[in-house]
Amino acid sequence: MILELILLAIIVVVIFNLTGSLVSFLITIAVGALIGWAASKIMNTDMQQGWLANILIGILGSLLGQWVFSDVFNVSQAANAGELSVMGILFGIAGAALLIGLLKLIKVFR
Repeated sequence: MILELILLAIIVVVIFNLTGSLVSFLITIAVGALIGWAASKIMNTDMQQGWLANILIGILGSLLGQWVFSDVFNVSQAANAGELSVMGILFGIAGAALLIGLLKLIKVFR
């Protein structure tokens, strides 16, 4: 419990510094939670993840999706991964599902 609170505090500070405003911070958390939850439903890990894991996987998965689909495969719409738009959420979910798949490979999830 203490470790989760410390990790949450670090995440809050980092994201708030990156987004620059409280509204952007709240949107980032909400979209990250939505993306992480949807990816966990797709990958059947929802029962193994809590709300904090959904947010982390949603945000980190969106970054992974943006990198893989936009930078590696040169899909122009993927540059919006994790943003509050239809394509941003779809590519964010794809990236988060990819992240969950990688975590399953290293036995973090079953």
